[in-house]
Amino acid sequence: MRKVFLLAVLLLQLIITNELVAQDNWELKKDENGIKIYTRKLAHEKLKEIKVVSELQGTPEQLVAIIMDVNNLKNWVYGIKESRLLKKIDNSSVIYYNVADLPWPVSDRDMVLQLTVKKDPATKQTYIQSKSLDDYMPHQKGKVRVPYSSSSWKISPLTDTTLIAEYVFGVNPGGSLPAWVVNTVATTGPYNSFEALRKLMEDQPL
Repeated sequence: MRKVFLLAVLLLQLIITNELVAQDNWELKKDENGIKIYTRKLAHEKLKEIKVVSELQGTPEQLVAIIMDVNNLKNWVYGIKESRLLKKIDNSSVIYYNVADLPWPVSDRDMVLQLTVKKDPATKQTYIQSKSLDDYMPHQKGKVRVPYSSSSWKISPLTDTTLIAEYVFGVNPGGSLPAWVVNTVATTGPYNSFEALRKLMEDQPL
C-alpha cells in the first residue's frame, strides 16, 4: 500500500513539473529594436499566447496613464479602429469597448474589457490586468464578439527615467481566421504597437 501511495505522489509531482515547464515554454519569435516577442502554445487552446518585453523611456505612472486612456488606444494599438470608455469604476479600474479592424473578407472583431491597475509598494512594480466581459453589452451587427481575451502588464522601474514593460496576452477571436491573419497578430501587431507606444513615451515630458 505504501508503494502505491509513493508511486501516486511521484506521478503527481511529475504532472505538476511538466505543467510548470509547459507554462514557461516561451519561444522567441522576434528580437528587433529592443522589442522581444515570444509565443507559446496554450495547453487548452488552439491559438498561441504572446509575450512582449521591452525597455521604455519614462516612468511607470506615464505608461499606466497611456494604457488607462482607453479612448486613445486606437491611436497606438495595432489594428484597433475604435476604442471608447464605457464605465469608470474608480481611478484604477475601467470598462471599455474596442473594435479590431481585420482585412476583408474576415469580419471585424469587437470586445468589452475591464482593465484594473495594482501597484506593489514593496517591489515598486505595477500590474495591469485586462479580462473580457462578453455579456456586458449586446453584440453589435456586422462584428464578431471575441468570446475570450485576457492580458497582463508587469511594469518594473529600472531608473527614474526608464522601465521594463512585460505584456502577455491570449485571445480566442471567435470563428475561424486564416493562418496569415493569425501570424500577423502574433508578431507584426505587437511589434508595431510597442513601436508606437515607445514614441508616445518618449514624446512625454519627464
